Amino acid sequence: MKLNENKTQIIKFKNRDDNLDLNQTVSCKFLGIYLDYKLNFSVHTDELCKKLNSSCFALKILSNSVNTAILRMVYCATIQCRLTYGIVIWGSTSYENFNRLFRIQKRAIRIIHNAAIDEPCQQLFKSLNVMTLPCLYIYELCKYFIKYKNFFTNMSDVSHEYNTRHTFITYPAHSTAKFEKSTDYMARRVVNKFILLNREITLNKLFLKKVKIFLLNNTFYSLSEFLETNNIFTTV
Repeated sequence: MKLNENKTQIIKFKNRDDNLDLNQTVSCKFLGIYLDYKLNFSVHTDELCKKLNSSCFALKILSNSVNTAILRMVYCATIQCRLTYGIVIWGSTSYENFNRLFRIQKRAIRIIHNAAIDEPCQQLFKSLNVMTLPCLYIYELCKYFIKYKNFFTNMSDVSHEYNTRHTFITYPAHSTAKFEKSTDYMARRVVNKFILLNREITLNKLFLKKVKIFLLNNTFYSLSEFLETNNIFTTV
């Protein structure tokens, strides 16, 4: 294989700066996600904000001539799909970055409802049957866990169905705080919370349907709010 020098970039991922003088780039785009050398996804957030702001402008123009149902369809096609793509990877970005995107999402929801700029959005999300950004992150982590559950360390005996009664998903040994922002760790953390809310759940596709209903009904505004909730999670 011969590399195309004009299309090849070198990036070194690291937790702290060093003095190496290499011809490297600080970020690169890979499969639609911008990876920066510290893996804090600030560059990706910047690029995503630009696209979402453009979509909000389009929604504003359309809101003068189409109904709410059409605006919701446009929102799902131009905003929600972009927020969902790769969120299990970049969703662990900083609180500031995450909330920049969340604020744009709330602005889009207000545009669809023709609501005031300072109107609370929780009921607006519910009326549109749309998840908040934190809920999208939680749901996609659950989907990731169900899809790859056989790869999690204590799940070797699970091929199709796994009843979690009195059982929590174990966390792998690690030595850095960075690992606790990884997709695998966050997926375990979220699924363990659902197990805590209902010890009778079975981790299968039906579980995902119940998770979706739960998140649509609760409209969490942050991951911490979800982790602290005692709301009833039913599988009935």
